[in-house]
Amino acid sequence: RRGVDRQGRLLSQIRTGLWRVGKTLTVDHKRSLQARYETLRRLIRALTQSRRSSLVGLAGKMDALSPLSTLQRGYAVPLDEKGRVLRAVNEFIQGEEFLLRVVDGKVRCETVETMKEEVRGE
Repeated sequence: RRGVDRQGRLLSQIRTGLWRVGKTLTVDHKRSLQARYETLRRLIRALTQSRRSSLVGLAGKMDALSPLSTLQRGYAVPLDEKGRVLRAVNEFIQGEEFLLRVVDGKVRCETVETMKEEVRGE
């Protein structure tokens, strides 16, 4: 009977010890997970900020190259009746109409005269 009692106490002590170890492991595990979560959160925030900055920079470059941005600065784009851009004097025919695309719409125009000029760098 004493042996059974002793084994019962020993099992009880082992159970109590395991419960304490399990509780400690759980607390340590929670702390570890929390630390990893915070690290991951900081990394995601830094990555998001970096990507946002890159995106803003690219958007600025795209805007600077945009044809609409060019029109905003006061330039206009001549278009033929099919909507193709007229780039050179020889594409304008005297007496024919063309559209001039400006920032807020189009203007119907007529070619009265063309004057060819030498372009530097050709």
